[in-house]
Amino acid sequence: LSLAWMEQEEDRRRLQALPEDIAMSVLEAQKRRRGEGQDSAAKRAYIGWNRERARACVEEDYWGPYPRFRDRDFERVFRISRTRAESLMTLLGNAHPFFRNTVD
Repeated sequence: LSLAWMEQEEDRRRLQALPEDIAMSVLEAQKRRRGEGQDSAAKRAYIGWNRERARACVEEDYWGPYPRFRDRDFERVFRISRTRAESLMTLLGNAHPFFRNTVD
């Protein structure tokens, strides 16, 4: 009888501690994401990217008159044929200005 009671008491304590453990693990994960508790020297430096150049390069590599990648490569990356993608871009661009190719 006392062994069963001890097991029940242990289960009750474990169940009571469960929400506390979950809350602590969530808080620790948030701290890690924010970088709290780390050395400032260990943080990664900000790298400034030339986004306009990157966009132009991607467009040139995939959409340009002399694309670097073949149609099969385009389909592997985007999982859609190039002609289908071009027709969708044209259709969406005609329907809404958000989908038109413009300079940011």
